[in-house]
Amino acid sequence: RDPKDRRRRRTSTARRRLVALAALALAALVLRAVAYLASWYPGDETIRASSESFLRLMFSRSGVSFGKTKSFAFSKEVTIDAGDSIKLTQKAAVVQGEISRRPRWRAGEEVNVTRHAELEWNADEKKSCFFRVHADAPAITFFDDGVTRVWRLRGLDELQLVRAGSQAKADFGNPVKTHGHKEEEGEGNDFGVDDLRCVYFRAASSDAWSRFRQSGRLPASLKTDASPVRPDPLSDDTLLLINSATTLDMLSEYHRPLLNHQAYAESNGYKYVLALVKPFLLAGRSGKFAKHLALGAHLAAALESDRQLKLFGSSNDSDSDSDSDSFSERDDSFAFSAACHVDLDAWFASWAPFGLYGAAWEKNKDVLFGDAGQIWLNTGLLCARPTEWAVTFEERVVNAVFSGADVLQDVVGVTEERETGKALASKKSQSSVWAYGFQRDQPAVWHVLATTWRLEAGVPYEAQGCGAWHRACNPVENPIECWHWCHWDALQRWRGWRGTLAEAVNALPRVALAPRHAAPSRDAFAFFGDSFGAEDASETPPPMHRMCLRSCASVLRRFFMGVCGALTGGSARC
Repeated sequence: RDPKDRRRRRTSTARRRLVALAALALAALVLRAVAYLASWYPGDETIRASSESFLRLMFSRSGVSFGKTKSFAFSKEVTIDAGDSIKLTQKAAVVQGEISRRPRWRAGEEVNVTRHAELEWNADEKKSCFFRVHADAPAITFFDDGVTRVWRLRGLDELQLVRAGSQAKADFGNPVKTHGHKEEEGEGNDFGVDDLRCVYFRAASSDAWSRFRQSGRLPASLKTDASPVRPDPLSDDTLLLINSATTLDMLSEYHRPLLNHQAYAESNGYKYVLALVKPFLLAGRSGKFAKHLALGAHLAAALESDRQLKLFGSSNDSDSDSDSDSFSERDDSFAFSAACHVDLDAWFASWAPFGLYGAAWEKNKDVLFGDAGQIWLNTGLLCARPTEWAVTFEERVVNAVFSGADVLQDVVGVTEERETGKALASKKSQSSVWAYGFQRDQPAVWHVLATTWRLEAGVPYEAQGCGAWHRACNPVENPIECWHWCHWDALQRWRGWRGTLAEAVNALPRVALAPRHAAPSRDAFAFFGDSFGAEDASETPPPMHRMCLRSCASVLRRFFMGVCGALTGGSARC
């Protein structure tokens, strides 16, 4: 045979093999991309998945970055998600009230969380402060130290309210004081948080609620009328759940979540408190920080209660008098192993006890965050142990300063902050007689944590020295820009970066992050470990904490919905 023909055939065979290999590689890449799209979710979860992939791709409105190797800035910001901005069904029903555009207070005038706890503790020690969310109608009854008030939530028919008042009068001759609004006219209730005598309301038990409806007897004693408390069956801990609001209008859209929280607490034997924080207590801070004041106050009160128990012992060990009885009730209110604040727009997706998810929460970690699938640490579920550090942490968050300069006017002050990497002291700038706070609490929490991690673990966090700080870290809406350029980038450059957000956070001091995945009921410790796996879905409870993040099942499904809509002219079947 001709040698040229043999060489030609060999070349042709090699070319075919190369083409086949290339086709197989392309097919593998396509299948891998489809698999990614099928498991990624629109918005935050897509960003989370891409940032934890081998590319370490993080993107936001102003640019993209690949780990710590390369970053690209866009010429102008782009929209990365159809649900980018906060959408409200009702104007007043924001999770923590209206967000102040320029929260500020006089520099140096800090809120003392422990002092606030002492004042509330001493003032409320003999007060009767209870509440109950109605299961049969969207309403909440407040037992406000002798005054009974009903706050109507949206959806309660006016005629139903009148009938309820008439029935109450017929039952016990002491009609419930009802305050309603006409929803079609947008009118609110005729009392507000400033009219309430109490700040912290304890959930009344179902038995106390039944007695009240039958005989008109008001809940008055923590021992007999609060929801019964028992240790967690798995961890033997006592848990306190807290909701908070700065206006009663904030509760309007959240009847079902409030019922969910009340039922979860009562069924598991957890204490449950609704904190209605009067705005003046925040002293100029955004309403978003009410949760941290409430959580910090309870942690501080628990610490003080524990100190008194160690000094004087339980009042049950001695002859009781009026003072010791009062202390005993306060002791019961503040005796807990951990306190969790839950936002009004979050709910418990599993009735499993908290011990199933918190059993592996290491004792040397003061704070536990719930993982809702977002790229950042979300404060929708925030738990803390009553430790000195946790109280100080909450106080630092409440008093966190975004800038000591007027960002809109003081160019010199902003430049100095960027160069020094910290907020201006009051003597450095004419405008810094004011301390300007954060509009949202999440960037403030990240700032306090990252400052701690910089000192204790060497995370290269730049704070106000971050180039994007003054334009990105005090938004009224999505804070992804701040997380991308000032926090995620610093974590990427940290020598202890482990590849995923959960692994990195759990390797850092003070904080634990409970993954969004469910823990096998037979092994709670796998919830935090690398060995997690759900071999039998029937044995695996759903995640304890969920938030409404997904607009459809996956990016792939959204793609098919788009194709279907294009072909059918937007048919509802798509």
